[in-house]
Amino acid sequence: MLEEPLSLLIVVSGFYQAQLMLVFPPATDEVMSKMVLFTVILTHTWAIARLTDNLITQYLVPLVQNSDCRYYTRVRIFSSGLWVPSQPWMLQATMLRR
Repeated sequence: MLEEPLSLLIVVSGFYQAQLMLVFPPATDEVMSKMVLFTVILTHTWAIARLTDNLITQYLVPLVQNSDCRYYTRVRIFSSGLWVPSQPWMLQATMLRR
């Protein structure tokens, strides 16, 4: 689940340590620092997205499928976590009940 983002973080931290030990011109050093920061931010986002997707598919989907509630049995859950009524009239019916 999180093996790939963690291994990428280890590789990026190695690049960061190498950048600290080597001597580059200031412009090159600044560009490399920004690239490392961008990669770390992207890797964290990737890890959070994978963790959220796995939590939804492993825990939320079975919970809703085994639920006895009438509303949740009429709802489809996509892997992005978006709850969409399976029929358009169901959305209108649930809005009218409130």
